[in-house]
Parts: sequence; C-alpha cells; structure tokens
Amino acid sequence: MGLTYASMLIVTGFAWFWFYGLVRLVRDIALTGNAATLIMLGILAYLFGLMHGLDADHLATIDNTTRKSIQERKRSLFTGIMNKFSRDLFKIK
Repeated sequence: MGLTYASMLIVTGFAWFWFYGLVRLVRDIALTGNAATLIMLGILAYLFGLMHGLDADHLATIDNTTRKSIQERKRSLFTGIMNKFSRDLFKIK
C-alpha cells in the first residue's frame, strides 16, 4: 500500500515540477501577466481533477471491481490505479 501512495506522490511531484518549468518558461518570454493566469489555471485544473476523481461512477467502479476480486480470492491491491490507467488510455485513444 505504501508503494502505491509513494508512486502517486512521485508522479504528482513530477507533474508539478513540469508545470513549474512551464510557468518559468512563460515568465522568461516576458509575458508577465500570462504567468499568473497560467498558475491559477493549472491550480484550478488540478483541483477539478481531484474533485472529478471522487465522482460516484468512479468510486462505484472501483468498489465493484474490488468486491469481485475479493470474491474470486484475488489480490485487489492496485485496483484503483489500474482503473485510472485504463480510463486515461481510453481518453488517449
């Protein structure tokens, strides 16, 4: 369980580090007003993403998959992470 949380923190840290580099790039181009707008837009998108992850359909899918895995006596340790990856792959397609 700790490995799952650690990997999520690492990926989130890399995303924020990339976003920080993007903001610095915009500031270096001398678009000073747009840097603040970009920061606020990034924070807003991150918060909307967190809120979207707690929607009922997401939680129900993970709960149903976990219960099915337990009934079949399989480990359900990475159910939430795999559900997220499958949703992301569907969006890329």
